Amino acid sequence: MKLALSVSLAVVLLLQAESGGQNLLVNGNLDDPGIHESDIATGWTLEEPSLDSSGTPVNSATFASFADHTTEGVPGGVGLWYRSFEGGLGGDEPFEVDAHLYQDVPGTAGAPYALSAWYRYEANYPGTNPFAVTDTILAMEFLDAGSSVIGSVIQNVDDLWPGNSNWFQVSINGVAPAGTAFVRARSSMISGVLVAVNPQSAYVDDFSLVVPEPATAIMLLVPALAALCRRAATPRRMAK
Repeated sequence: MKLALSVSLAVVLLLQAESGGQNLLVNGNLDDPGIHESDIATGWTLEEPSLDSSGTPVNSATFASFADHTTEGVPGGVGLWYRSFEGGLGGDEPFEVDAHLYQDVPGTAGAPYALSAWYRYEANYPGTNPFAVTDTILAMEFLDAGSSVIGSVIQNVDDLWPGNSNWFQVSINGVAPAGTAFVRARSSMISGVLVAVNPQSAYVDDFSLVVPEPATAIMLLVPALAALCRRAATPRRMAK
């Protein structure tokens, strides 16, 4: 009887639990203020550290309406446009450009976190070439109170590219180590370069950072509890 009650309780908890937690990121869809070819998205920091041969900052990434995943170019919606072709424009010798988009939120040591984002690659984006130097990264970094990185989970998005120009979602998971004060959600293009043919851009949009609800763990427990209940209900043979 106790086992049967346990199974029933687990089922009730499973039905009450949501499939996922609340998005901890501000402006996860990047649509505020949603200005085409702007470098501003509320809550986010966009770093473009690369300089050309004259010392001028390179426009290696910007928010653009045609980079929007959710509404595909409807006014007010934007995504981040990785401009890898800036690595070599303007008559300069070929060089590599980087771009980093990130947001920090308060974190709790020992808590699980899940980060996801949507990506789209054009046919000739250098990240699709396994022999190119370009890497596209989705990272979840754990920072201490002084904003130093004390742990990270990093996924090379290029390894998951489906081989076409469709949007695809990338997800990573991790547990915050001891000393965590902040969690950083980051997407980066590293060593973007100019290639000989177009199109050659990449896009990222619709970020989500959550503390997963316990529904998944409960779901795994239910079959095991049910099996125990069945065994308990089966008459045992008398020992000889």
